Amino acid sequence: MKKLLFVTTRRFWPVDSGRKLTLYHYCRGLYEIYGYEIYIYSFLEAGQTPENAEPTPCFIKEVVYSNKIGSAEKIKNIISKTIFRKDKFPFQCSLFYSKKNFISISEFADKIRPDTVIVDMVRLAPYYYSFRNINCKKILDMDDVLSLRYERQAQNKVSEANFLGNYGKEVSSGINRILNLRIFKNAFLKFESKLMKKAEEKYTLLYDNIILVSEKEAEYVNKATGTEKAIAIPVGVDYDYLSENIDVKAINNSLSFMGNLNVAANVDSLDIIIRKILPVIENEVTLIVIGTCSEEIESKYKDVKNVEFTGRVDDFRSYIKTSKVFLSPIAYGSGIKTKILEAMAMGMPVVTNSIGAEGLDVKDGRELIVKDDYTEIVSAVKELLNNEALRKDLGERGQKFVQQYHDWNVVYKVFMEMGM
Repeated sequence: MKKLLFVTTRRFWPVDSGRKLTLYHYCRGLYEIYGYEIYIYSFLEAGQTPENAEPTPCFIKEVVYSNKIGSAEKIKNIISKTIFRKDKFPFQCSLFYSKKNFISISEFADKIRPDTVIVDMVRLAPYYYSFRNINCKKILDMDDVLSLRYERQAQNKVSEANFLGNYGKEVSSGINRILNLRIFKNAFLKFESKLMKKAEEKYTLLYDNIILVSEKEAEYVNKATGTEKAIAIPVGVDYDYLSENIDVKAINNSLSFMGNLNVAANVDSLDIIIRKILPVIENEVTLIVIGTCSEEIESKYKDVKNVEFTGRVDDFRSYIKTSKVFLSPIAYGSGIKTKILEAMAMGMPVVTNSIGAEGLDVKDGRELIVKDDYTEIVSAVKELLNNEALRKDLGERGQKFVQQYHDWNVVYKVFMEMGM
């Protein structure tokens, strides 16, 4: 049986985010369809420990957890590898790098002798050198072009969100406040964007293949590096599960938004809806906000009428289907937005903007509504709320699109094209 070593940025079970969903189904498909034994070397995100793990999915053969990286080593890395090193690490690579993990990954790879190694995100890409001498296929799953995301985020002049996201949990509140001052935030994002662009090009040349979710971004990377290594593997969703008919009664004049509100882009997207869109809609609407949310975010909008926060839920389908329209203009970002596809797979009429529809072969008014002007977004929402036939028609076309292009069984075929 072939062996796959997957070096991941987080433990991806239970599935409670778009990225974890992708990692989970990649491994499941490579086990069930391509016959791989799956070995995981997992770093841990904030709140995860080896001890609080839920049962390991049945398709995973073995899991090894990363060594904890202390603050002193992180600071040393930032000084020696990000600030003074000629071939500079992006800031996030310095946060995730350690000699102990380098050795542990090397020993794990030597033990299992994988046929394929997949590394999750550019932040772990430097560990390439820990298995470079093993004769195997080496793949970097970039997911999306982060340098573009940071560049766009730096251009957002009104964001009050903590741009560190989950990284913010790893540093003190004082450092958080200082780094999130606008002068430091924009400077940092521009600095990280430049470093990330160089790293994306460097590691594209080192690895055998690069995975991105957007065809457009794969073309961008290939053009920048003069290679054909970047391959688009579309974001997949569990169409059968999402398209199930569930007994939920929709609330009149209700909208839904979904996202992890520890992520800056989601925080700023929600702020656009609450500050720029809801006040202009003449109807009295209810906004249902689904996803992990801090008390700070909830309290920020405590005086806003008809905004309901659900927090993290076990089955988001029933909450989204409680609404009439899924509203998701994206403040900034790159790649394909899983939540947009999930809502479409449920047959929900979706209103988003160009960033939300980026990477999807869709057309405004055909599979979903795509508007960048806030006034046009408001008009589209009002029209959908008042026209049941239009909602049904748009939802059905969006659902068929997801079934045809983004069901996992379609996505898995791309791995064959990569020679796996």
